[in-house]
Amino acid sequence: MPSAIVYIIQLNTALVLFYLLYRLVFRPLTFYRLNRGLLLFGLLFSIIYPLIDINLLFSRPLELNGAYKVVLPVLQYEQVQQQASSFDYWYWLQFLFWSVTALMVLRLLLRFTSLYRLHRQAQPASHAGYHFRCVEGAVNPFSFWSTIYVNPGYHEPQELLAILKHEQVHVRELHSLDILLAELLLLFCWFNPAMWLTKKVISENLEFITDQQLLQGNIDSRFYQYSLLKISKLPEASSLVNNFNFLTIKTRIAMMNKKRSARVHAFKYALVIPLMCGLITACSVPDHEEELILADEPGSRQESTLPEVSYYYVDGKEWSKENVSTLDPGEIESVEVFKGENATAVFGEEAASGVVVINTRKNSNTEAARAMTVKIRQASGDAEADTESMADKLLIIDGREVTESELNRLSPDMISQMEVLKGEQALQKWGDKARGGAIIITTKQKN
Repeated sequence: MPSAIVYIIQLNTALVLFYLLYRLVFRPLTFYRLNRGLLLFGLLFSIIYPLIDINLLFSRPLELNGAYKVVLPVLQYEQVQQQASSFDYWYWLQFLFWSVTALMVLRLLLRFTSLYRLHRQAQPASHAGYHFRCVEGAVNPFSFWSTIYVNPGYHEPQELLAILKHEQVHVRELHSLDILLAELLLLFCWFNPAMWLTKKVISENLEFITDQQLLQGNIDSRFYQYSLLKISKLPEASSLVNNFNFLTIKTRIAMMNKKRSARVHAFKYALVIPLMCGLITACSVPDHEEELILADEPGSRQESTLPEVSYYYVDGKEWSKENVSTLDPGEIESVEVFKGENATAVFGEEAASGVVVINTRKNSNTEAARAMTVKIRQASGDAEADTESMADKLLIIDGREVTESELNRLSPDMISQMEVLKGEQALQKWGDKARGGAIIITTKQKN
């Protein structure tokens, strides 16, 4: 499974768990500021925790009193062939994911553009010492970042003052930061219902915080609630902003009149700790067996499980068996073992006893590694090979036309550069003999 898909799955799993925990345990509580911190922590932790490897925090150098075996994941050649010819589901899954993500990014940019256009059209104004921008038309009052937007023509002076006080709380406490973080995370979690619901409860809790602060002041609660009822008839602005009447009137008024939660309920926030530790631990469990196995008898000679073969190739270059034994198994991306006819078909008769081809995670995309892949696929007759069939292609090595057998005898670690030409590009450079395409190779000796 691609690492990007693993990360996305872990991220969204954490979001689901945090949302369920908030909804079932914390939303009924009136600790709105603590709930804000919990929701923000849930978003940030979900992003970071898949990157944490708790094993590294407590790891120490491994001391070996005896010998050890290096255990490599051996993949048979027939298995490699079957995997190469199978449909690449992960590729298309990632293609679908990033395509929808691109549309979500475009959607967000259009909403920012619309908000910017509204900002440019709105005129600066003030009332009772509060500064805002006067918008045209019927729109629910809202704020974004440090600016309040309202049409004063739709509100009585006392009502307008309550609105401005409400939106000023959003501005002063940077509530737009919470909404923007949720919007950005939604770009990569668009398929997760829990993320859409989390975005909603974040905006909901911000309104609870603001209502609570205003009612603790000198504003009349009944008048404030009537103002909500009146403004509810106006259309809401973008979800990017803090709308004055974001929630239903019933919900807002119910939370305003709700009895304060007893402080003893604050201990429930400690439930987040085991959830956090469980996620980190689950993410850090190794998905492979221990690479080093202690020998039965301390002091015995180093033993290797590496097979006895003619050649070892690592990232397209020939290595000795001793050097291969020093490889860290965690750095290995793939291992292919060729024996018998499979080995001689690719590497010649001198490789009859077998060949092991290893690609590491860091260098599997080098010129030598790619050249080795081309050589293996061609010799095996893989119809899906990058180079397709060599039968109708013009083969050039250091400016000299060669046969397919000469190409197969060329060691990959001697290749400095390889260029594949197709169609008109090949015809223009090499004429009709390159109608099927051309492969131009430059070796290190001639480079």
